[in-house]
Amino acid sequence: MRPRRNDAPLSIVDLSTVAVGVLQDLVSETDYFGFPCVLDSTSQLLAGFLTRKDITFVLDQVTHRREGTTRESRVFFIDSTRRVNQQLLESTVPSVNFRGLMDPSPFQISDQTPMETVVEMFRKMGLRQVLVSHNGRLLGIITKKDVLRHIAERDRKDPTTIRFN
Repeated sequence: MRPRRNDAPLSIVDLSTVAVGVLQDLVSETDYFGFPCVLDSTSQLLAGFLTRKDITFVLDQVTHRREGTTRESRVFFIDSTRRVNQQLLESTVPSVNFRGLMDPSPFQISDQTPMETVVEMFRKMGLRQVLVSHNGRLLGIITKKDVLRHIAERDRKDPTTIRFN
């Protein structure tokens, strides 16, 4: 599972503060396929998953079709609360609404799920990644490469020789 003990923190989208600049930085500074979305960085409550393709779409729409947006423009992927609506009324920077673009129910497992179950899920469902949570709180992500590495270590094989059917 990532992040491992000495890894950098997991790259996430914090839905309470996400702005155009944050999305631009995620796309330019990483090469990940997608990003877990949390309601806020304090609670780490899992809200969904955004693919790199969806974020690129948002950025294309914002930069080419929406006048007045800046790096500070807020981006909304879920219904906002009263508090957020109040913040918008006080803000002079335009916001961008992309509700419905985020996958609100990505594949996720409990931190207690046995690894053999995870391996079978990847084999049978053809998953690219699965999110790991505990009581709805995001803990990490397991990718297809992580599963292949696990199988190789378990079977003492070269990870590049293992294939899913």
